[in-house]
Amino acid sequence: MGWNLIRVWALLVYVFMFLPVAVVVLLSFNASQFGSFPMTGLSVRWFVELWQNEAILRAFRTSIVLGLLTAAISTTLGVLENMRFLGARSDVPALLASADIAVSASHEEGFSNAVTEAMAAARPVVATAAGGNAEAVTDGVTGFVVPVRDEQAMGRALLTLALDPELARNMGAAGRERVARELGMEECVLRHERLYEAVLAGRPVAEALSTAPATPAASEPRAGGAD
Repeated sequence: MGWNLIRVWALLVYVFMFLPVAVVVLLSFNASQFGSFPMTGLSVRWFVELWQNEAILRAFRTSIVLGLLTAAISTTLGVLENMRFLGARSDVPALLASADIAVSASHEEGFSNAVTEAMAAARPVVATAAGGNAEAVTDGVTGFVVPVRDEQAMGRALLTLALDPELARNMGAAGRERVARELGMEECVLRHERLYEAVLAGRPVAEALSTAPATPAASEPRAGGAD
């Protein structure tokens, strides 16, 4: 009885998880684009092409939900052939080295390791003004900070960097320098020391951190696994 009840609950969970996604997939396609099934635009040819796409298959291996959403969004926008869904990777430094621009399009964010790792790899960053992105990226110096959910501003920033390789290189170099100067291990340790000293002495914390000298020689930045 107990196992049967668990199976029932598991089935209900899967139904409620996948049914809304399936409905979105069915309703998101343009019938005129695929030329079949007036209500959904789905066709056997579309499923065959989808199954042959390596990016979609990789997304499905990671998660059925991710696979369905990837198929729906990328196909609807017509960008499927230009997207690569890489999944979990252990060679992030190599991936960053092969990139021209780093993008963080988060709607919500903390202080992103992915952004600072891209800066450490000398890549210009285009990031939304979510969480600590505006603190990490110096707008107009190490990259561009754009409003959250403003795809037009994001597109303009990306186009600016794509059309001006020298600007992109200069911003990447400035980002790497900032990471080495302000976000290296030695600077992090010194800032924590100054924080504790200010608290113990009863001094204003903000003043102690802002007036302290910079690190004499910051450690070499190193890109790790993006979060």
